[in-house]
Amino acid sequence: IVVVTGFAVFLFCALMDLSKYMVSDRASSDTGHYMRYGSLALLVALFFHAFLHILRRMHLASETEIVRRLAYTDALTKMPNRTAFLEKEAELELALKEETLSRAMVCQFDINNLKTANDKYGHAYGDIHICAAADAIHAAFDKRGYCFRVGGDEFTAFITKEPLEQTLEECMKVMQKKIDAYNQSPEAIMPLMIAQGHAVFDQKTVVIEAAETAADQEMYQN
Repeated sequence: IVVVTGFAVFLFCALMDLSKYMVSDRASSDTGHYMRYGSLALLVALFFHAFLHILRRMHLASETEIVRRLAYTDALTKMPNRTAFLEKEAELELALKEETLSRAMVCQFDINNLKTANDKYGHAYGDIHICAAADAIHAAFDKRGYCFRVGGDEFTAFITKEPLEQTLEECMKVMQKKIDAYNQSPEAIMPLMIAQGHAVFDQKTVVIEAAETAADQEMYQN
């Protein structure tokens, strides 16, 4: 509408100048007087249209980013969710196949006695327990790898920073400090304990699910 209006004003001004030219002394008349105003109006209209288009694109990009963030974020813990986990899993498998990554480590986590917490103190307290576990895992692994809540009381982390074993040791120290801090807080009606298992996968064992199964088995032993 803005551009159409600008063109309409431009054409009207052109007709005004043409009419003026037809009825005046053609040798001395300024035949572009109204055209200058019309051209200015058209330029303003085009600029305004471009400005509105940019605003719409920015708004759309913002909405798209919000939708994407919601789709990839766990509602309770605000950690990356299972969808994000599956995407990262596929990305790591591709990196192994293309040999841009030599090896990585998968870590599986499970909250001990969550059912007891839910049964004795209610699901609201169970959610607090889950959030405390998420906070500890995120603080430990987010800057050294990738961590996700994959469902219920289950969490997974990938480590790609070498040396993997040393990085895991550093992460576990940070996680344990966060767990200890939570257990000493008034919120901890019952202590938070997290079982953990891990396994390394490399270019020879590209199927990450096998490493995840091995990590699961170690986690349940713990």
